[in-house]
Amino acid sequence: MTTKNLEKKIIKKVFKLEAKNTFFEMASKVIGLLLLVFFVWIFATTILDILKEQGSFDLFFFFRDNVEVMRRYFLENVVTFYDETPKLLLFILFSLFAGLLLLVLTIVKNYGKISNKIKSLYNFYKKNE
Repeated sequence: MTTKNLEKKIIKKVFKLEAKNTFFEMASKVIGLLLLVFFVWIFATTILDILKEQGSFDLFFFFRDNVEVMRRYFLENVVTFYDETPKLLLFILFSLFAGLLLLVLTIVKNYGKISNKIKSLYNFYKKNE
């Protein structure tokens, strides 16, 4: 076996490994992003349904009153609204939203690297076809 053939085999194996790793990295990020969006949506609609059922949004009708009434009862209404919220679901929603934001920021930050990697793999594949 000549060194040229051995070198080509090694380069092809490295190319396949990099292509596979890039594909799985992209697929996992896309699936994670879709799952996080889905769960954020589910928890947000659940919390809104619970608050509508309880009539918690009726507390905000005091904004239609004059400024003095708003000033007098604002803190009391905020505390009452906080007491009526499902705290565990709200904590889960904020945690999922923070994870979603972190994943989106990671994708945006590494977009150039991922794009260059895909372009390089494509160019190498086209050159060695």
